[in-house]
Amino acid sequence: MMLEGKGLWCLACNPIITRLIASDPKIDFLFFDEEHSQQTFLDLISFKCIVSNFNKKVGIRVASFSQENILKAYEIYPDLIMVPGISSLLDASKALENFNLPPKGKRGFSPYTYGNIRNSKNANQRPKIFLQIENKESLKVIDEIINLDDLSGIFIGRYDLSISLEIDINSQEMNNIIKQIAKKCKSANINVGTVAIKKNELKELSNLIDFWTIGSDVSLIVDGLNKHSLI
Repeated sequence: MMLEGKGLWCLACNPIITRLIASDPKIDFLFFDEEHSQQTFLDLISFKCIVSNFNKKVGIRVASFSQENILKAYEIYPDLIMVPGISSLLDASKALENFNLPPKGKRGFSPYTYGNIRNSKNANQRPKIFLQIENKESLKVIDEIINLDDLSGIFIGRYDLSISLEIDINSQEMNNIIKQIAKKCKSANINVGTVAIKKNELKELSNLIDFWTIGSDVSLIVDGLNKHSLI
């Protein structure tokens, strides 16, 4: 599975909003964000089912690369799991290790959970794994990270990365860094995505960026309030 197209972050923890967004033909996937919201395990199971009913891809960004967080996301069994907080090659290796069963990794196994029942014939099959490049430390070891076994994709967290590098998120320097990372990912034959800041980027970088997040459910609500004629 290769993730492509445009999608939204989901932070509002609301099934009605989730269903409305998932039903929009212009949206290809939804990322449910544990890192910056209060979504529970039961919320995510429900939201995953809602989005899957519309044949859209579902991603979960875990709060951290801890074994506990990754295991919970695995048991929900989305199409992909995104891991933030990577600051070294060791962090990246540990995150990937937590997805695999022993002896290759450290993930625990139960024959009674959804993920393992669904894939009883291949216990090492799991959702696609994406790591975030969002700080100068991870950027320094990007060449080593993208060549790790079992890595499916990279998400360029341009907000945090621009802060870490102390450069303007809209600057040409930031755009060049995104292009450099994307070219490296293409050479390693892995999926790459980032946040769209300007509409023209979708066309200008279409040959480098596979998938874009174009906002969030919360930003849609805020934009709607700002445009409402009676407020």
